[in-house]
Amino acid sequence: MHPNDRPPSVGSFRELILSTGPLSLWPSLEGRTYLEQIAPINRLLGLIAVVLLVLAFVVTLLASTQATPVTIAAAT
Repeated sequence: MHPNDRPPSVGSFRELILSTGPLSLWPSLEGRTYLEQIAPINRLLGLIAVVLLVLAFVVTLLASTQATPVTIAAAT
């Protein structure tokens, strides 16, 4: 945005994005819990991130318990 077209503060920018005025594309968020206010795609992406994190943790634990020590034969 051109500096002259920018909102004067972060608060007014947030209101502009999340506005519930007559020209707004966003539904009213009043009376909803925090989790209901989060966009569904963000909830889905958050869930995927948590699942991948747990999966990586489990794979790491399984890989470390199944690792066998490597013995190097001495050259004679």
